[in-house]
Amino acid sequence: MTIQERISEAASHIPGNIALVVLTDVDKRISDWKASGGKDDDPYMEQQARYVENVAHVFKQKHSI
Repeated sequence: MTIQERISEAASHIPGNIALVVLTDVDKRISDWKASGGKDDDPYMEQQARYVENVAHVFKQKHSI
């Protein structure tokens, strides 16, 4: 699964307004990273995917209580 697919999958588990904020932030970070010479397979990209996955995990936990 690509980084973009992981981000998209995780974001689908985050409520709308919050998903918009998270995805806007991550999109800006990734765009800046790539503009500065970053590549899709850099560890920074993995970190961004983990961030979205972690936010999704928090919402899954809150809804399973």
